[in-house]
Amino acid sequence: MTQQPPGGQYPGQPGQPGHPGQQPQQQYQQPPQQQYQQPPQQQYQQAAPAQAAPAQAAPVQAVPAQVFGGGGHDPKAMTALGPKGQDLLQNVTLLPNEKIKYAIMADGYFLGANPLLKMIAMFQAMITTLTGGHIRVFLIVTNQRVLLLQSNQVWCGVGRVRNVNAIALASLIETGCGKETQMCCVHSRYVHIETKTQKHMMMIKKLGDAQIQDFVANLSAVLVANVERGTAV
Repeated sequence: MTQQPPGGQYPGQPGQPGHPGQQPQQQYQQPPQQQYQQPPQQQYQQAAPAQAAPAQAAPVQAVPAQVFGGGGHDPKAMTALGPKGQDLLQNVTLLPNEKIKYAIMADGYFLGANPLLKMIAMFQAMITTLTGGHIRVFLIVTNQRVLLLQSNQVWCGVGRVRNVNAIALASLIETGCGKETQMCCVHSRYVHIETKTQKHMMMIKKLGDAQIQDFVANLSAVLVANVERGTAV
């Protein structure tokens, strides 16, 4: 008698685990879903605005030479200039902190020390003035430079020339003065300054010996300072 295997089923029957035509079913396990992690958002930092370049300081405005009140200019120099000299100074702009120390009016009609030549020069000056003309020459010394001003005018301004020359105090290498006398009472005084490139000589009007000597003494102090700094070479 054939014994039935336990469970009443024969091995190898279709539908059974032992049947060769059927493999055991494997339970499909879905792989665990990987949780998508969103990359952390990078915090956007706005770049700090570039700092603007510091504003440049406003250029120092030069002081007009015609403004003398409270400017520290020497009163004697302003008196020596007079209204005509101050009018000529309107063509000049002083540097910052520049002060006028000396002013000398030169003789633009000078022809020579001889009394006859002086008389001719006086006659020419009178005719020029009557016809509305003039010749004005000024030597001005400030604490920074020397100014040579000249104005020529004929026939009430039909012809007019104005010149302004500036000389740095550091370029001065020589200064001096002189006096010539003829016929015991006819005097001619002059001053001169010499720079590294040129020599300037002017005949002086309405200025005494003491004032001229004071002018030379002060410019001599400038020359000594130039030598100590080595700028007078």
